[in-house]
Order: sequence, then C-alpha cells, then structure tokens
Amino acid sequence: MTGVRFLPPYDPYLLDRDRDLLVPQRAAQRTVWRASGNPGVVLVDGEPVATWRSRKHSPAGVSIVPLDLAAPVDEGAVMEELAGIRDLL
Repeated sequence: MTGVRFLPPYDPYLLDRDRDLLVPQRAAQRTVWRASGNPGVVLVDGEPVATWRSRKHSPAGVSIVPLDLAAPVDEGAVMEELAGIRDLL
C-alpha cells in the first residue's frame, strides 16, 4: 500500500493479534491500543506513523500525534489526505 491512509479506531487491520509486527515499540503500542477510547492510526506507505482523533475545536478538525518523534512525518501528504476525507470524520 502506498500513500497516506487514515484508519478508524478498531479497524480490522489494527485488530491483528501480532501487534509487535505492526507497531514494534511498546510505548507506541500503548498509545494505539488503549483500554478504552482507541485512536485512529495514520499509515504512510503501509507503516503506522501517527495516531489521530477527531477534534471539533482543532483548525484541521483532528489532532495528529506521531508515534515516533524522531521519525519525520510528511505533513503535506497527511494534510492532503485529510482534506479528501474530512467530511467522513
């Protein structure tokens, strides 16, 4: 899969039992799979790079939090995809 995709919370892709394969870092796993209120996940070229939550009072309508602060996220591509799906969120 190429490009940017926003997966909703509890998407079947995120329900895979092998969480270590999808998100190797334990701290990031705790962010993606919470006891309640899971966020959505932003994929870039099939790799999870950030979480997202709908926010009515945010200028973009969502808040996006990178999973790995050391890894750069192509904000332009993320915002382009967000613009295309904003009405669905």
